[in-house]
Amino acid sequence: MPCRDKKKSVIGAEHMKKRLFKNLIFILVFAMAFNIAFSLPLNAKTAAAESFYGVDFSSGVIKYALSDRLRETPDTFEAVIKINKNTEGEIGNIFSNELKSKTPMLSYSVNSYGNLTVNWNSYEKYFSFDKVDLRTGKYVHIAVVRYKARGTFALYVDGTLAQEVTCGAGTDITEFNKQHAIGGDWFNNAEKRPFRGFIKQLTLYSSALTAAEVKNDFESPYDISYKTRSDLMFNVYLSLGKTVLKDTSMYRNDAYLSSNDLYFNGDLFGTKDYTLAVLPDLQMLTNHYQSALHYSFDYLIDNKESKKIGFALSTGDITDGYTNGRNWERQYPLVASQFERLKSEADLPYAAIPGNHDYDNECRLDHSVTEFNKVFQPGKYTVWNEWGGSFSDDSIVNAYYLITLGGVDYIIFALDFGPSDDVLSWCCEVTEKYPDRRVIVTTHGFLNPDGYFIATGTEAPTDYGWNGKTSINNPDAMWSKWLKKYPNVFMVICGHVFSDDIVQREFVGDNGNVVSCFLINQQSIIMNDGLDGLLGLFTFDEKNMLCYINYVSSITDKMYNYQNQFVWDFKGNTSILSKTYYPDGIISDGMKTSSREEILDTFVYGKTVSLKNSSLKSESLKIAVGLIIVALAVGAGSALILKLKKDKNKTEAAE
Repeated sequence: MPCRDKKKSVIGAEHMKKRLFKNLIFILVFAMAFNIAFSLPLNAKTAAAESFYGVDFSSGVIKYALSDRLRETPDTFEAVIKINKNTEGEIGNIFSNELKSKTPMLSYSVNSYGNLTVNWNSYEKYFSFDKVDLRTGKYVHIAVVRYKARGTFALYVDGTLAQEVTCGAGTDITEFNKQHAIGGDWFNNAEKRPFRGFIKQLTLYSSALTAAEVKNDFESPYDISYKTRSDLMFNVYLSLGKTVLKDTSMYRNDAYLSSNDLYFNGDLFGTKDYTLAVLPDLQMLTNHYQSALHYSFDYLIDNKESKKIGFALSTGDITDGYTNGRNWERQYPLVASQFERLKSEADLPYAAIPGNHDYDNECRLDHSVTEFNKVFQPGKYTVWNEWGGSFSDDSIVNAYYLITLGGVDYIIFALDFGPSDDVLSWCCEVTEKYPDRRVIVTTHGFLNPDGYFIATGTEAPTDYGWNGKTSINNPDAMWSKWLKKYPNVFMVICGHVFSDDIVQREFVGDNGNVVSCFLINQQSIIMNDGLDGLLGLFTFDEKNMLCYINYVSSITDKMYNYQNQFVWDFKGNTSILSKTYYPDGIISDGMKTSSREEILDTFVYGKTVSLKNSSLKSESLKIAVGLIIVALAVGAGSALILKLKKDKNKTEAAE
């Protein structure tokens, strides 16, 4: 009998092993099926798998953008990162606001040797901690502390001093023009340096932490907030599926999911009261890809009614200039004919303006626009109902248009690149004549990618060698001589300088009105083979004083970069209200607000764009179901293993 029982026990154990193996196979297959059926669109779109233990940036597609610029000097930088041991080549930026423009820059990156590298104040100090290779294959806590008094930067790894570099402390950076990105940078028309590793946490302090304080952060990373540290500038935790990283400092400088050179499918924001369309710097299409030029204009014509497009603005550089092949005879007639289609085929008014490439001598001598005037003859425009007038009777350069959209009266100025003093005086006179109209200005050059005015040395009008016979005004002079003085100035649109993304910056006028300025230019995107005929769509909801902005391809209908699909809330920016909704000029309560988190969640996870984001809930449910299944699988596997051990113990006892 004992021998038979022992045999039974052995057979039972073998049977249990087979059952366990079958169950594990079942769990694995089920998990794979679940992943295929319910994998998040973010993973599919970015190929950058996220985990509960940080975010993997190695695909080079995603990054997170801080919502605002830093306004203090961060004397301590901390991050929890992981870089695989076999990673070769430059590993890239952990935290950076680098871009091609001259601006206060600060970045922390990892070079091809795995060394942490610091770019302090636009290369005033540039050095690496060359004794420490961070390619460990596991998460490490790093801290760079600037000890100003002794002129050193110290690197701590996992709470322990690893290396100190003596190079001088460098200049304090009291304010940055461009916000920072986590896991990337803002380079355009130049190679980006995305981080090729994982980031789990990122922290900044305005003070230089002591060794003991660094060690405490390493040992207690989840206790960092404004409640515990008054010198905390920024702190976020990175984990699965977050489109917004919540900053635990008092500044609430949340970081938003962004992307690098990403075209993605999605629905545009819904139609509201009206849409203003922007045709950004067409020069590459007009000169190099002429067969594709018509798509942008086709899109506006085909969608004029459905999207309630009320006006089309250009940002100049509608040709590529005579120096690029001296072929204006094949550029100007082509692009002018496309503009004319807007009015003839869709009755869509537009404002065509010159950029530096469109002037007779490309701004080397003066403001002459002989070739421009040949194809954009004033007689074609003075008969428009929307025509207001122009500075000179023989040109539509420096003109204005009068239009009413969504119950709002507008005056739209279409101006020179670097308008003269006389033109600005004329602008003041016209603005004073129409105090009850919102003023929109389109001019070729106004903002840099860092969000500030282009100035001498940064491709400003005064950099172009005019002959001195006429006055030239850079954007700061346009602002002081005209724009800031009038309460009805509302919006400025420009192009000219390279930028992958729509850049928005707001300035407060003398009367408390907020002037929103937008840089939008597809030039560098096309130069990087992004030939998609991009358009900016500014869709206004006047009842709630919200503007829904999309940057969309007229060729593929895909949208470009997550950060370019957003809502501009202009409540309080202007006292000129829609007569349709506020005939008495009094704002009512109950206006809708917008959440960038909701917008991003919808684009990343949802199928339709709506502030009522039910699709996000379904994705959250999928995640929850997935977690439950994983938990059940682990529990079942653990129970089976435990039972097998018990049977084994019984067998051994029987023996």
